[in-house]
Order: sequence, then structure tokens, then C-alpha cells
Amino acid sequence: MTLDYTIEIFLAMFSLDGNDRLYKEKVSALLGLDALIKEYEHKMLCGEALLMSIARKKIAFIRQADTAGELDEILRPPKPRYNYCEVVPNSRFNVLEEELVLWAWVSCSNILVDHAIDRYRKVFNQVFPDNTIWKEK
Repeated sequence: MTLDYTIEIFLAMFSLDGNDRLYKEKVSALLGLDALIKEYEHKMLCGEALLMSIARKKIAFIRQADTAGELDEILRPPKPRYNYCEVVPNSRFNVLEEELVLWAWVSCSNILVDHAIDRYRKVFNQVFPDNTIWKEK
């Protein structure tokens, strides 16, 4: 598996425009993405399909980034926030598959409050719309 997403990431590096003013930063971000995906894989947080989906979506965000700040935000793990009504994404670079992986990881060692469970269920159903296990209320 490692080879599949690593190949995608390195192909993305080679396809970057060398004249882009953020070329070095984007290469660095892609290397950071490779390390992040390897960490998820090493911790066995998810399967191959989710890892590849996370990698592809983050690669697309990296390619389109206009500032170094955006590149930093793209590499940060999702941190949804509570808006006094529900838990919502806190970034336009939120990758649902990555958020799902992190909800699964957090829920293994923590008791989630109702709003967090609702968000976890919503993300799960968006990532796996055909599931019959955990339908939304």
C-alpha cells in the first residue's frame, strides 16, 4: 500500500510548475503529506482506500494553494468546532475521510458527547453512503 500513495505524491511533485512562487513550499508540503499518511498507516488507523482518498484530496488542495499559510492549514489534521448547535468543520480544507479516521481514533479512548457522536455519524454516512450499519437519525 505505501507504494501506491507514495507514487501519487511523487507524481504530484513532478507535475508541479517549477515557476510557481510556492514551488519549494508545495514540494515540502507534499513530503509532509507523505509522512502524515505513513503515520496513519503505521498506527493502522484506516484501510488503503481511505488513505488513498485522503492523499488524493490533500494533493489537490496543495496544488491549488495560493499561500504558504494555506499549505500549513492543508497539512493540519481536521479540528471541527462546536458552534453551540452542532459540530462543524473548521477549515475549507477539511477532508471528510481524514476527519472520520480521527473520530474513530479519538472514540477508542474517549467518551464522545452527543454532538460529537452526531458529527461522527454524519461524516461516516458521507464517506460510506451505502452503509447499513450506522444510519443517521
